[in-house]
Amino acid sequence: DRFGRTRFIVAALVMGAVLITAFGFAKGFLAVVMIRCAISMTGSFFSPASGALLADLVPRDIRGRVMSAIGRGAARLAPASGGTGGPGMGFLVTIPLILASYAGGVIFAWGPGLPWLIVPGVMVISLGVAVFFLQDPKEAEI
Repeated sequence: DRFGRTRFIVAALVMGAVLITAFGFAKGFLAVVMIRCAISMTGSFFSPASGALLADLVPRDIRGRVMSAIGRGAARLAPASGGTGGPGMGFLVTIPLILASYAGGVIFAWGPGLPWLIVPGVMVISLGVAVFFLQDPKEAEI
């Protein structure tokens, strides 16, 4: 709260793009595990910051519906209950996840290293959007 949500989102996108690129070049099990742990740590900054920013921007009377549409609660509970995805993830997330999984498979079939180059590229585009358009609200929606 002291530093704002947008700074953490931008920092996580930068680190995520660098780490996912490094993941594509990892040699050996230990390198894969270390890079994957670092990627998870960036997610631990991105996810709460984006959820908090969303809560600040969405009016209170529709906040519950918006959060359920994107599955904010299920994203926290699903790994502990044995799975992720499905209707509990929210209808605005499930279909893009299905399409992204399919696209990832197709891209991997073209070349096993391609996903590790394309994903950071998409993250850089997201970073540009975040830097130029994402702003912390002056006042939180209560």
